[in-house]
Amino acid sequence: FSQKRVVPVFPPDRWSSALNTTARGSLQIERDILAKSQFPDEVTKPDGYVLRRPAEWR
Repeated sequence: FSQKRVVPVFPPDRWSSALNTTARGSLQIERDILAKSQFPDEVTKPDGYVLRRPAEWR
């Protein structure tokens, strides 16, 4: 995949200087877009098991 371009996407207020200088470009995801992309607080699997999002992720 030597011809593929990799563009790192950093979360709000975080980034890697080493990765940023190695890559040809980078993006920073906005806080509101990140919030919209999260799963709901609870997700029920087909077998009935309930997955709960940790409080610190809310």
